[in-house]
Amino acid sequence: MIRLSAMSPLVPADFQAQVLAKKDEIAKGTFDVFWGALKDNRGAVKQNAGEKMTDLAMLTMDWFVEGVIGSVK
Repeated sequence: MIRLSAMSPLVPADFQAQVLAKKDEIAKGTFDVFWGALKDNRGAVKQNAGEKMTDLAMLTMDWFVEGVIGSVK
């Protein structure tokens, strides 16, 4: 299930088009957000390159990806 809220008119049209194109790729199954190397925001490798996160791993994910500031308690 993929749903996006309306984008602000301040978001450039070319970027909106990129977002919508990526949404279509996700819907078609040709792109997966949780594919490839992933690190948490503390630098620990959570998934290696070439791997796809399992549904169970997504449902039990208790960490933030690299670049996100914060912690899970």
